[in-house]
Amino acid sequence: MTAAGDSEAGVVLVEVLVAFAILIGVIAAGFQIFGDGLHRSRLAAERAAEVTEAAALLVSLPQIKPGSETVEGWNGQSFTVKVTALRSQAAVWVARRPVRIEIFAGADTKAPPLIDTVLLESEGL
Repeated sequence: MTAAGDSEAGVVLVEVLVAFAILIGVIAAGFQIFGDGLHRSRLAAERAAEVTEAAALLVSLPQIKPGSETVEGWNGQSFTVKVTALRSQAAVWVARRPVRIEIFAGADTKAPPLIDTVLLESEGL
């Protein structure tokens, strides 16, 4: 081989090494994105299960009274139910009054609630 052929072979070798480095970077980024997606999918499934259990708990509440209490769900997880009576002009003359119900996972009421809704409570309850 000539000197010109040797230098061309060296340039081709560098180009191949750079191409492999870029390919390895792209593959590593793909694995990172895939791993993050799996993690977020698992977190979303856990959150969906908590919301489902909280919704079942909301339906089965025996009595709605203002205040905050911790109750246990059917899976053994604890929930904090916070009930707040809402003031309304209409509530003065109707038999039902609005109450805000928030259900939190565990005892942490600073986190966003699993369920945040307003229901009408009858005066007799």
